Amino acid sequence: MQKWAPRQKGFTIVELFVVIGILAAITIVAYNGIQGRAKDATVQSTLTNTRKQLESYRTTSASDSYPTANDCSASPAANTICLKPSGGVTFAYNTFGQTKYYCASAIYGDTSYIVTNSTAQQPGTCTTVTNLEPNPSSEAAPISGAGAGVSTRTQATNVKVSGTYSTKLVWTSGSTGVQSTTITVSPSTTYALSLYVYSESGAVPTFNVAASDYSTNVQQMTPITTTGDWQRISRIYTTSAAQTTLRLWTTVGAASTFYVDGIMITQRDALTAYADGSSNFWSWTGAANNSTSSGPPL
Repeated sequence: MQKWAPRQKGFTIVELFVVIGILAAITIVAYNGIQGRAKDATVQSTLTNTRKQLESYRTTSASDSYPTANDCSASPAANTICLKPSGGVTFAYNTFGQTKYYCASAIYGDTSYIVTNSTAQQPGTCTTVTNLEPNPSSEAAPISGAGAGVSTRTQATNVKVSGTYSTKLVWTSGSTGVQSTTITVSPSTTYALSLYVYSESGAVPTFNVAASDYSTNVQQMTPITTTGDWQRISRIYTTSAAQTTLRLWTTVGAASTFYVDGIMITQRDALTAYADGSSNFWSWTGAANNSTSSGPPL
């Protein structure tokens, strides 16, 4: 009697399509990852070579200066240099009118990096940065509106991040208090906010961002995790559809002593190093320590 082999079960059409879809998704993710790393490598290589050329130029310059512009024309202007990026890279070079500073950017698709004379490569573009806080390093008298729980708000010189002073706050009980002037902002716009806090004793404060009424679009900044030393805290903050002001403010649950310095409020979607009108290559738009200030990313 003839025996038949047992019937083998295979994939259905639906199952095959599912497997093909999974494999295709894996392939696309892997390809995008490879492509992204290739773009990063290309722009970083461009900026590495750029920095070498610029430092070589400065070393041989009689005035110890960087070139004033990137000029690869047939008849380049004096005090310029020809910086050629890798294929496919959009390149920009800017000195912001300075002789001891430069910012070079390399963009490839959606990948953008910068390098300056004093910083390592980092994501970004060489655009002017404006600090919207008029008294960011407490060089002028501390702001008013201290809050019910603050017994003293004074300039201090014993601990500071920038300039000569920081602001010392002594809270006698739990309450709230403002930490920045009221900043005029645009609705539905992203801002990068940061400040340095030195928590000395007592309760650790919490810092928030909101409209000037302290109740609209309230968002908490990164928590303070360090006491007895400076810590930079921050928040990438998007204003609401009708919001035209913002302000930093503090909540403390009990008695506390802490210091604030180096407030940075910029219309950007990423943090930049602290700077104000007294920083290198920056300037005040009006009176020193009583106006906004602008300059290149440091």
